[in-house]
Amino acid sequence: METKDLFLAKIDKRIAAGEFDDQLNLPFTSTELLKTAIEDKVNKRDELGKTPMLSETEIKNLIEDVREVGLSTYKIFKELGLWEKDKDGALKVSKKGAMAIKQSFLM
Repeated sequence: METKDLFLAKIDKRIAAGEFDDQLNLPFTSTELLKTAIEDKVNKRDELGKTPMLSETEIKNLIEDVREVGLSTYKIFKELGLWEKDKDGALKVSKKGAMAIKQSFLM
């Protein structure tokens, strides 16, 4: 039976190899977020005495969860006017967003 640490090491290798990069192409999605989601699920299973490995379907579901979180975060930031697109279509922090960031550091 594969151990939790061995399974997580294999996942780390897959993430480092870029296996999931094309699925995490939305703003606020990242391999770090995916890695954390997988680790949390594996640790929970291990705590419950279940096999710490995840199936490919479970990994795909976690990828979808990460994408949904990223999309939701993007929508919230957009609605709040915290960023805008530049002339090339790339996202950048808006003046309102810059002020919000500056104020958060002053608190």
